[in-house]
Amino acid sequence: MQLTVDHIEWVTEIEWQNIVDECPWATFYETPEWIKCQDIQNEVQHSGSALLLRFNDSTELLVPLSKKNVLKGFQLQYSGVPGGLYGGPLSKDKLTADNVMIAINFIREKYSNLDYRLNPFLLQELNPKLDFTTLDQSNFTQAINLCQSTEFINREMSAKNVDYDFRNAEKHQIHVEVANYSDLKLFLDTYEGMIVKWGKANIKYTSDFFELLVSQNNCDFWSIYKDNIYIGGGILLKQNTHISSWLTIIQGEYLKFRPYEFVYQFFIHHYKSLGFHWFDFNPSAGLEGVVTFKEKFGTQKLIIPAIQQSGAIVNISNRLREKIRNA
Repeated sequence: MQLTVDHIEWVTEIEWQNIVDECPWATFYETPEWIKCQDIQNEVQHSGSALLLRFNDSTELLVPLSKKNVLKGFQLQYSGVPGGLYGGPLSKDKLTADNVMIAINFIREKYSNLDYRLNPFLLQELNPKLDFTTLDQSNFTQAINLCQSTEFINREMSAKNVDYDFRNAEKHQIHVEVANYSDLKLFLDTYEGMIVKWGKANIKYTSDFFELLVSQNNCDFWSIYKDNIYIGGGILLKQNTHISSWLTIIQGEYLKFRPYEFVYQFFIHHYKSLGFHWFDFNPSAGLEGVVTFKEKFGTQKLIIPAIQQSGAIVNISNRLREKIRNA
């Protein structure tokens, strides 16, 4: 029987979240709540939606979509999830590579302006594997498979002296505690200092965004101390068996104590003990130093195949801007 799509419909947020909750490879980035946080950041409303495809073998597949205005509102661009991350497709069912390719081809044809990055953890589930050689493969995340033995994970970190750095930080009274909501001001003060240090950032997140994010049930908010002095914090986002280190920041004057190595080793063992399958360090925005740091923990690179295309109007606009820049 040839696999085809029998039915297509937009689903409610409740139906969307129900599928997320039953999808083994789902991440927080594919939830309606993440898109609501991004809407607060971008000062828009209802940018997210989800499209359900039902196949003739009764398999159902959900495609989360987020839209934004381009060309001053004359065109819409669609992506899987906002924030430069990855998302979808999702399903309660066991998908095949054919299901996924049909969904990819469907959104390619439906949306001319598209930047859709596939969930790399879905790709680990597919058998046979998806052939994504025709898609952009320049993006990747770095993650640790927590289903591996503790001994193996420790050995990988020990090879890069993370265990030594952990003990050194511990000796200097670096420790981690569950944050209180009142710690958010300290975190935001640290964040402002980091923005100055970085010199520039692709996105400067607002206090309203952070307030909404840390209030989510699927957000773990941590505080980092040296002795009793607050030195930083971490925001981790969880969904089903996936935990993502979205943002961990520490004041620069304490880096000599190796607090990042301490904190990440703590997080890795903590979330493994809770039964999570993947600890995701997230994409590194092409920063080689950040990629190298994450490799210290024995991470593996997981390709994020992307569909990137623009319609005729956007292409013409891009060419005109390029000519103006080169004039």
